[in-house]
Amino acid sequence: MVRKFLFLTLFCTAACHLPAQDKSLNLFGDDKAKGPTIVTASTEATFDNQNHVAVFVGNVQVQDPQFSMTCDKLTVQLNKEEGGMKQANADGNVNIVSIQKDKNGGPDQKSTGKGEHAIYTTIDGRIVLTGSPQIQQGGNTHISTDPRTKMTIFKDGRLQTDGPSRTTIMPSDDDKKPK
Repeated sequence: MVRKFLFLTLFCTAACHLPAQDKSLNLFGDDKAKGPTIVTASTEATFDNQNHVAVFVGNVQVQDPQFSMTCDKLTVQLNKEEGGMKQANADGNVNIVSIQKDKNGGPDQKSTGKGEHAIYTTIDGRIVLTGSPQIQQGGNTHISTDPRTKMTIFKDGRLQTDGPSRTTIMPSDDDKKPK
């Protein structure tokens, strides 16, 4: 029993501090400092070493140098050989927040993604939001108008929406200045 507990503790430490990939879960593809990804859960954390899966349940919070996320349940598929994360599935009240530093010294830009489900794959850096998804970047908002709409965010910043949606584009400060 002690041996299983020790193994579980070691595995928990490794899984809860997942190494960030080159473009970890980042809404719009901004390069930032690498570091650990820390996952906390209020109800349970289950680790299956044989299948390389970690499941976190209850007020799940993810802190990464490139983003933060909250959800009800997070299932992480771990890479067998290389370590780190292969894919993450977030379920229930998914909220992803990313801050992009302006490369020209301007103000930072906050981006958020919300939905009932999100799937992130590290191999292509793609995030797929479903369950009434919405994306907000600065003052601009893209909202599904049907719960079946799917929004895919690519690591290069592109957004593809499959299904009905509505977009609100706010004028920039430059647009408000008299010419």
